Amino acid sequence: NFITQILEAENIQRFDLAGYSLGARYALATYQLFSDKIYHLYLLAPDGIIPNYWFLLATSNGLLRKNFYWLMQSSKQFSGVAGVLQKLKIIRPSLARFVQQQLLNPDAGLKVYNAWVSSSELKLSPKKLTKINAKKTTKIQFILAQNDPLISQQKIQKIVNQIPSASLVITKKTHLQLGLINFLNPTF
Repeated sequence: NFITQILEAENIQRFDLAGYSLGARYALATYQLFSDKIYHLYLLAPDGIIPNYWFLLATSNGLLRKNFYWLMQSSKQFSGVAGVLQKLKIIRPSLARFVQQQLLNPDAGLKVYNAWVSSSELKLSPKKLTKINAKKTTKIQFILAQNDPLISQQKIQKIVNQIPSASLVITKKTHLQLGLINFLNPTF
């Protein structure tokens, strides 16, 4: 595995790990494999630790993936669907706005599609995270935007309450701004 090769080549015994939004899925998968080497795990607006209905719907099988791909090919199509879902009160207005902002660029939809599909097999349940961390000394810090349309503070708080070495930071930054945090000089 390439991570093991890097750790050995650079003689890295322990390290910190961070994952932002969908990247938290990759950070959690890495933590699952290398939990004994990780000092501190930072999960910023973490997607992937709590089951996301929309993610499961879009990526669970070939037919649904084809429909998701079709929607993602045109930001106008997807924005239109998001608008309808908002009017039907299936999604919150803040989520509809977030989706519409994210898909302003014509290539953005296909990037979202590729990211979702490629990470769909990366799963680490809160129960398994708690079990893995019970044997380790890794400090886990969840960092959430105060009014994040994607991540539920209440659900993350339940996870934090189950892990003695976990903490939760709520910041006034937005979901997108959390991806810009400089870990050499962090200001949450």
